[in-house]
Amino acid sequence: MAVKNVKYPTSVVSAQDMSTSFNTPSSTVIFYDRVSYAATWTGAPSGSLIVQGSADGTHFSDLDMQPATMSGLGDSAQFDIIDTGFYALRLSYTALSGTGSLSAVVTFKSSGG
Repeated sequence: MAVKNVKYPTSVVSAQDMSTSFNTPSSTVIFYDRVSYAATWTGAPSGSLIVQGSADGTHFSDLDMQPATMSGLGDSAQFDIIDTGFYALRLSYTALSGTGSLSAVVTFKSSGG
């Protein structure tokens, strides 16, 4: 029977100011084939949140997925990345206007043999 290795939810950002753009610290995911991010925000920010990937842990680019768009009141977003080949992932927030704060966690899973 296969064994699933799990890294329980780990905070990547807590109460981060959303009045300016930012990137979360990257998470090394090379040993995991499934990664999920759960983000929640408060206030009234206007902007977008997306997952970025890197093959070398230094140069990041947006994943080909729909970003979470914030406009108005606080809410939440989930990102589920399956069978990733990236070395590292991170969240990237682009601020347009407004203020708020963002908190997010990441969870990793891999199927063993």
